[in-house]
Amino acid sequence: MVLSKDIIMKAIKKFNETFAPETTAEFVGISKDENKFAVKFSRACMSCGMYDYFLDFIEILEDLTKKKFHIEDEIVVVDPLVWILIISVGEGKHKHKVRGNIIEYDKKWNIMRIKSFSFNEK
Repeated sequence: MVLSKDIIMKAIKKFNETFAPETTAEFVGISKDENKFAVKFSRACMSCGMYDYFLDFIEILEDLTKKKFHIEDEIVVVDPLVWILIISVGEGKHKHKVRGNIIEYDKKWNIMRIKSFSFNEK
């Protein structure tokens, strides 16, 4: 076992105790080989640097496990603002590969259109 859900949940609990209500983290899932997992960040403060929160979460996780982690992928849903990170065990460069959806509504809150987007920052 490389990483357990219990350890991830401890990191999430510590993160939420430290940073809520500005943002909160929630467990999404873990890969079968336990080398990567997904965490959802929501209720984000728009004036705050979200990437700093992501790095704070990784730092908490590294302190608990004494292992290195890096961000493999970012998925953002713009309405409501939610970020889902795929975090991998091991050394690596944090990737700024972002993809997501922008949802447009009519005046009665019916979904009119969903626009997908993606970009890679080099």
